[in-house]
Amino acid sequence: MIAARDRQDPRYRRVFPQNPSDIVKRGHSEEQNRFLHSALAAIAAEPDFAAVPTADLHNGLTALETARAHRETLYAAENEAKARLRVTFEQACDHLDEAEPRLTLLYPKQPALVKSFFYTKPKGE
Repeated sequence: MIAARDRQDPRYRRVFPQNPSDIVKRGHSEEQNRFLHSALAAIAAEPDFAAVPTADLHNGLTALETARAHRETLYAAENEAKARLRVTFEQACDHLDEAEPRLTLLYPKQPALVKSFFYTKPKGE
């Protein structure tokens, strides 16, 4: 690039006031988002970097932010569905736990019949 890989070059320092690797390696955060926006603005303002397609990069960053926001919406829906599934599973377990005592009350003198309502795994399986 124009700065010839010199990280002390003033043009490089204007675009990247801190080491980009330190920001990017932490994963997505608001700090990283602000860093990317300010870096793109600094690159766009620097005449020496006119060849860099900042508009395309900005559009890509905006699309990424939109996708992340949509992903958060989907995460919320997924968590809600997981909670409903957990409640439904617990209710099903409660009903199953109550089934044998209720059947025993209905058929007090027929324990074999009550036992026949439930699957028993054959020995050796």
